[in-house]
Amino acid sequence: MNASGADSLNVEFVGIRIEVPSNVPMLLFKETGTNKYLPISIGMPEATSIMSVLQNQHLPRPLTHDLFNSFFELAGFEIMQLHISHVDSGTFFAEILIKEIESAKTYQLSCRPSDGVALAIRSLTEVDVTVSRELFDELCIELDADNAEDEIEQFKSFLDEISPDDFT
Repeated sequence: MNASGADSLNVEFVGIRIEVPSNVPMLLFKETGTNKYLPISIGMPEATSIMSVLQNQHLPRPLTHDLFNSFFELAGFEIMQLHISHVDSGTFFAEILIKEIESAKTYQLSCRPSDGVALAIRSLTEVDVTVSRELFDELCIELDADNAEDEIEQFKSFLDEISPDDFT
């Protein structure tokens, strides 16, 4: 069983970018080997949850994503894949593929892309991220190859300086 189906492509989760001037956080995915990116707007709570992990912050109490990931581990499941499948009326839809470790049986759960990322980055195993090729081709943005590395470095520098408190 494969959540992504035949017509999907592997992408890399690059991080979160704050869109200016609206201050809307966006997930940013990059097609491997290209300068093409897929931005997805997300809410502030999800951005805060993701940023806390990206910045190795240890909170005194678990967030909902931490709790859900702990449940997966205790119940003997691991996340195998996050697939961003389609958009309907401006809302992105995704699925996570989980596997029961003991039986190797797999299950597909519907989720928001932001929740999928928040769970995937907490996973003890590597989680493949895929996007529907049609969706990616329709909504991707392409950065100028000459400026792409500079923009990525600026983005990484931004990630190093921002904290989850900036989202509240």
